Amino acid sequence: MARRRSKSTKKKTVSVNRKEIVKVGEVEVGDFCYFISADNKTRWGEVLKVIITEDQEPVMSMQCQQNWSFHVALMRLSAWDTKSLKGLKWDYKAEMGKE
Repeated sequence: MARRRSKSTKKKTVSVNRKEIVKVGEVEVGDFCYFISADNKTRWGEVLKVIITEDQEPVMSMQCQQNWSFHVALMRLSAWDTKSLKGLKWDYKAEMGKE
């Protein structure tokens, strides 16, 4: 007797509110926000420096408040709450293609 194929279930789409993403004019040195580090972990940290250049996307120098490590965070991967970062990852392939 032939095996029956299991019917695939449709994945539920999760709608994520991206309203709380950090924007260029909103953040100042000394503010605290959530960010995704290079190892794709969500961290809470203090903004030490905001770096805005014309040829690259805006980044922030951050200090993690859990283990006091220093990171460079992209503004598009930073938010005021953790729910806004759900599903986002640091995309290494996209970064390599820009060069």
